[in-house]
Amino acid sequence: MKPLELPVNIRVPRIDEVSSDPIMLMRMKARESAKIVEGYAFRGNDIDEGEPYTIFSEINIDNSRLWALFERLAEVVCYPRMKLLYKNIDDENQSNTEYVETKEIIAKLAKYKTELTQDGFLEFGLFHKDEDVLIVLYVKKGKFIQHWGMDAALFESVMREFSLEHIPDLNYVDQYPLITESLRQYNPDVLETSEVIGYLKSSF
Repeated sequence: MKPLELPVNIRVPRIDEVSSDPIMLMRMKARESAKIVEGYAFRGNDIDEGEPYTIFSEINIDNSRLWALFERLAEVVCYPRMKLLYKNIDDENQSNTEYVETKEIIAKLAKYKTELTQDGFLEFGLFHKDEDVLIVLYVKKGKFIQHWGMDAALFESVMREFSLEHIPDLNYVDQYPLITESLRQYNPDVLETSEVIGYLKSSF
């Protein structure tokens, strides 16, 4: 399997960019054999039994396909109305909106899909919770997707659409040492992280 395609501003550090701490060096070595490839890991709710979801998955997909997958999952596994979650990872608190039409959220996010899918300082997602249901679709800073949901068949149908295989021992970029740089260094046309956060705050 080919290595996962990451955004240009998220990369593995060179050996001279990490400390000589033995644990750090061990993690660098472990990454060489890690399964950081396209695919998804999947389990039932065997940990948070008090939470109203039945499936949990983490999904790696090449960065050039991340927005398309997020958009499709939002259409298939999310409710018609969801909350938008977003966060600058340097901030302690996460922001969220009231419940909004999911299609409206996606349409507004699409204007800044480059920043949302490549800026390693941004996390965002969709959220619904009541007594019986928890649905979350969330893009982590390492630009992989987490999903808490209720319908395994629907979820797996989307995985097949994108030719993503179930890999139980899948690994993720943020399990290992990582360098995250400003996206603006590589693409001068994008907004800074704070500007995207400001747009989201003013749009919902």
